[in-house]
Amino acid sequence: MRNIERTIDEVRGLRGDLSTWLVHLTKGNFFLQNGVRTHFTPEDCLISILNSDTIHAVSEVGQFNYKSWYRNVQPGDLKAVCFTETPVSEIFLFVGIKNKPLKFSSYGLVYDREELTQPPIFAAPVLYFSQPGGSQHFLNQFNKLEQQHYTSLKDILYLFDKFGKTYAGKDYNFMWEREWRIKSDFAGAKTRAKFGLCPEHKIDFFEASFPELPFVDPFFNPRQIETKLKARGVI
Repeated sequence: MRNIERTIDEVRGLRGDLSTWLVHLTKGNFFLQNGVRTHFTPEDCLISILNSDTIHAVSEVGQFNYKSWYRNVQPGDLKAVCFTETPVSEIFLFVGIKNKPLKFSSYGLVYDREELTQPPIFAAPVLYFSQPGGSQHFLNQFNKLEQQHYTSLKDILYLFDKFGKTYAGKDYNFMWEREWRIKSDFAGAKTRAKFGLCPEHKIDFFEASFPELPFVDPFFNPRQIETKLKARGVI
C-alpha cells in the first residue's frame, strides 16, 4: 500500500500549477511627461519603474469602477497595481494574446509572494463573483448596499471583480490571469524585486544598468530559468 500522506507544504512544493512568485508585466501605454502625452513602450515602462523604484497605480480597476452605479466610490480608492501568480514557467503565454486591447509584454519584475502579502503592502488576490449567462444574482447583493457603505468599504473595493457574461452578452472572464492587486502606488518596486524579465537580447543591457537584479527571458525553458536564478542565489 502506498504511503501518500504529505504535509501541506510538501503538496504545495510538488504542484506545478502553484507559484511562490508574483509577477508584474509591463504594457505599452500613454503617460503625461512634462505635460505632454507621451507613448511609453513596455521597455520604457520597466526602465521607469526601476529608476523610480515605484510602480504607479494609474488606472481604476474592478467591479466598482462604474461611477453611475457607485456614486460614493472615490476613483482613488480603486487605483491599484496588478500582478499575476501564474508560475514563471508559464508567463510566456501572456505575451502576444490576440484581440486584447492592452497587451502584456516580455518585460516585468518578479516578487516573493509571501513578502508582498505582509504589511504595509498587503497584496491580495482578486475576489471574483460570477455573472453566469449575464445573471445579476451576485451583483444584486452589492446593489442592496446603501451608498454610504461603499465609503466604509473603500479599502477593499479595488479587490472585487466579476466573470461571466456582460449586459451586452459578451464574455468577460479574466480569472485565468490569477490576478493579485496592491492598492495605490507600489513603492520599493526595484528594492523588493527578486529578478526581472526581458527579451534575451536585452538581458545584458538590463543587468549592466541594474546589476543588483538578474534578468531572464520568460521564453527560456524552465531549466534555463532555474539554472540562472540558482547561479545568482535567488532560489
